[in-house]
Amino acid sequence: MAQDGHRYFTINDDALISLRYAWNLAHGHGLVWNPGERVEGFTNPLWTLYAAAWAVVTSRRFLPLVMQLSGVAFLLAQALVFLLIARTLMQARGRTSPWREAAAFVLPLVYGPLVFWSMEGLEVCLVGFLIALAVLFYIQRKLIAVAVALGLAFWTRPDSAIPAAIIMGLAGLDVLRDRKQLKAWLTACSVLLAFGAVLFTVRQLYYGHLWPNTYVLKMRGFPAMDRIKLNGIEYIKPFLRANSLPLALAVWALVVSRTRWRFLFLALVVPMIVYVVYVGGDALQHWRFLAPYVPFLGLTFLDAAGADRPVSKYRSVPNLLMLLMVLGSWLVTSVAPIREQFRGPGPFERKNIEIAIELNRLMKPGASIGVLHAGSIPYYTDFQAYDFLGKCDWTIARLPPNLVDPPHWGGMRSVPGHNKHDLGFSISHHRPTYIQSYWWGYDCPRAYVLDHYAFTPTFIESDFTGPYLLFLRGSEFVRWDLVQPKPLLGAKIFGEKMH
Repeated sequence: MAQDGHRYFTINDDALISLRYAWNLAHGHGLVWNPGERVEGFTNPLWTLYAAAWAVVTSRRFLPLVMQLSGVAFLLAQALVFLLIARTLMQARGRTSPWREAAAFVLPLVYGPLVFWSMEGLEVCLVGFLIALAVLFYIQRKLIAVAVALGLAFWTRPDSAIPAAIIMGLAGLDVLRDRKQLKAWLTACSVLLAFGAVLFTVRQLYYGHLWPNTYVLKMRGFPAMDRIKLNGIEYIKPFLRANSLPLALAVWALVVSRTRWRFLFLALVVPMIVYVVYVGGDALQHWRFLAPYVPFLGLTFLDAAGADRPVSKYRSVPNLLMLLMVLGSWLVTSVAPIREQFRGPGPFERKNIEIAIELNRLMKPGASIGVLHAGSIPYYTDFQAYDFLGKCDWTIARLPPNLVDPPHWGGMRSVPGHNKHDLGFSISHHRPTYIQSYWWGYDCPRAYVLDHYAFTPTFIESDFTGPYLLFLRGSEFVRWDLVQPKPLLGAKIFGEKMH
């Protein structure tokens, strides 16, 4: 319950960036972060459009909850598709196997990171469902349906191009063995390419660029070797430690009995690991880029031996034992994300909602805000917003990354999406009515802020400014009669560094 007596729902801050776009689209402002500006600060177009459809009939406070419930629904849908994959594999051998179907259904539900991100309102759950659907259609030889599912996955997240290339590539190898499939494969490839062409064309026409701003922010000016050495390798080490047993057992199962499906399941995971290292990791924990794919490792143990070998319950024992070991491993490593999920919103998320409510009370229409957290505060307000870290700011996204002494965490030395900033420019050029912070790491235009901003006391203890809201001095968009206009300076707001 917030200060205004209403219950607010919140999800991951990055997810709320997409919801601000969705809310603006649903209310006639276009697919934009700020009305009148066209910067693509999201990487999940289909998920954002899905949220916009709900925003038409849902209040702003309840839309995050709707996206959480949607995450649960898509997670269960992926589990159901996994069951159908196991059933289809056994039917191809003329058998049924209820335990395999039950185990397949459980796989996505016991992998903690996938459950976590499904509940955090991000597109991870939809990616997992669509890729699973594409695999099912591929097993059933429905190549056009495969292409549609993969095309929708690409619209959901662009890195879905990697599993799309793998699945369509394997389908191409099938053509070498059966030329009758050539026409269907070429048609499917054309459909998939059409999905990509439509997305790039719409993006160019609407935003004026072929690539989303988030791609420019994380990749431009950041050499590949620097991304890999400074971030990617250290980011992936905890994942490899947590999943060393499932990966090793999946490789062993493939070596012992090489089947095309085992190869496919493993091939959906390993290239994505390489991709995450190449792009330099991720600012968010729990491996959201990998979470949709890791459960496919479990399917490796549910594919029976080659078609020329009879399936018996005794031959299934080693696979069952390995599967139980994998499930046990995932349950152990899932404790942290699941516990975090059940704790509810973090302190900074709660504070940001309280700040947004306070800004709605203290500022007039026409005001603007400058933020480091581009999700929660902008989502719960209608003010013009400036993103100090560049996700929704084309100018900041084109800066060179800070590689000298940037904010860093999670083993990464220069966190992607958080290592491009120029607070002096952002604050002095835009002069936001309110700024969430005037420092980020060692980027600290303190003198300018002290001259132009009033430190207004508040009951909210901000992580960046202590018990103060920073308002532009003398701004006509601040209801000064509702605040204490006398600046009060506290020691906490000076000399802070983010590491």
